[in-house]
Amino acid sequence: MPATIYETDILIIGAGAAGAAAAIEAGQAGVRVLVVAKGPMGKTGITPLGFTGYTAVTGLDPEDSAELHFRDTVVAGRYLSDQNLVEVMTAGGGDSARRLLQYGVKFQEENGALLLRQAPGMSRPRMLRIPAGGKHLIEVLKKEVASYPNVQLMPDLAVSDLLQSGRRVVGALSLDMKTGQLLAIHARATILATGGKGQLWPYTDCPPESTGDGLFLAYGAGAELVDLEQELFYPTVVIYPEHVRGLEISYETFLQPGAKILNRHGEDIAPVGDVLPTRDQLANLIFREIKEGRASERGGVWIDLRAAPPSLKENVRTFLPAYKRLKHFGIEITEETLEVAPGAHTSLGGLRIDPDTRTSLAGLFAAGETTGSVHGANRLAGQAWLACITFGFRAGKSAALFVKENEAHPPDLNHVRMAEEELRAFLTRKNGRFRPYQVLQQIKSLMWEYIGCIRNAAMMKKGLVRLEAMREEVEADLKVDPTAGFNWEWAQALQVRSLLAVAEMLTRAALFREESRGTHFREDFPEQDDINWLAHTMIRKEGKQMMVSKIPVVLHRMHP
Repeated sequence: MPATIYETDILIIGAGAAGAAAAIEAGQAGVRVLVVAKGPMGKTGITPLGFTGYTAVTGLDPEDSAELHFRDTVVAGRYLSDQNLVEVMTAGGGDSARRLLQYGVKFQEENGALLLRQAPGMSRPRMLRIPAGGKHLIEVLKKEVASYPNVQLMPDLAVSDLLQSGRRVVGALSLDMKTGQLLAIHARATILATGGKGQLWPYTDCPPESTGDGLFLAYGAGAELVDLEQELFYPTVVIYPEHVRGLEISYETFLQPGAKILNRHGEDIAPVGDVLPTRDQLANLIFREIKEGRASERGGVWIDLRAAPPSLKENVRTFLPAYKRLKHFGIEITEETLEVAPGAHTSLGGLRIDPDTRTSLAGLFAAGETTGSVHGANRLAGQAWLACITFGFRAGKSAALFVKENEAHPPDLNHVRMAEEELRAFLTRKNGRFRPYQVLQQIKSLMWEYIGCIRNAAMMKKGLVRLEAMREEVEADLKVDPTAGFNWEWAQALQVRSLLAVAEMLTRAALFREESRGTHFREDFPEQDDINWLAHTMIRKEGKQMMVSKIPVVLHRMHP
């Protein structure tokens, strides 16, 4: 039975902050918009799980400026950010925050003014705080999206392939997870806002949907991807107790004099000094303790605030974003130890975009964590949402303009037919040794062992050999339940396909970058090399080959 055809002007894949912002802007332009996601807006993706920070220059601090914000971002990103993108993000931060206020987002106030906080790497306090976190942010955005009758939301869809007409993207093929039906969406413009790839590793604060789908879809269509080796591991993600595993514990809040981070020998490894380390620095420090055999019983380290001064404990109770969640589960972090490890937090690499969010393929745009070149080799606190909202708005505007200036193109029917056959093949395979859940666990273990925070060529080459073997085994022996409707295992098979391809892309990019920069640390090349490696790694599909090369970084204002 062929796929059902649905037609729209703009297809947005992803219903988090970036996808919602794109839908609002495109909705204002009056074009037909369809937003698809694995779940309902407000209950899917990383945004509902996000905490409080939104970094922007609002004009409240007369000593702050977009120029200072630009410089902080470029320096923190180890000069790997494309500066034309950083310029757009930092110059538009205040406007995006004001739009959110107009929509109804509640930022924390102090003495009648918006409260600004200073995080590591910032030269001035500029981080706004959303006390109710990402759940509040996405609910406000969802309400605004709903005000546009030309915007339709379609949840419970797993996108399997982008549809093309030559080098132009003209929609996507998707699986309706409720009915088991295939839906071919013909669109004049497509926006990828699918989030990151945190589920590659066993420790992560990312949701189950973070499987690198957008990267896989774009790679398969022939788009250019940059800096996939740059994955930000948040230093202190809970690994035990199990019922709060994956919860991010903000070290920016608790890591002050009196707080301890203990290894298995009870030694305090917390950095000493007045300046807090950036996220990549602390993650690497903790990961080295783990790798060199000084890990806790379950493979992490302990946060210990028991002997901290009362003022620090009160600060933790007031400002630690995770405090209420921990308390809800009966954990008082100021009076007991908590076992943590670096966890995959943010994907810094992704699709190569220009300031108007255009990718290397006509008709394909991208925003949010699916993109690269914005944060560079490290991200400052509160700038994930800033990038999602700023570039989400721009993606919606750019895609609407593209629709108005270009005629619709039908997809290549042979390509559609082949994609449908590949998707249905999961159900018709009668024999198979592996189920998707088993393979997902194997991928996580492999990535943590061979391609974690600290890397070297020997380990990554072993990991690459295992990934290639695993891909061949999966192609021959992956089996799913043959039931069509409500078949989560079918959707998991698509996630396995995405994660295996993205894991290989990341590993090849990490092997290729023979230096250490930001979140990418090579034991065999421990120094940052600005002579040979002040460049993006780029991955692109050519025929059946995964080609890796390097391209220049846009450095039009600042140089190291």
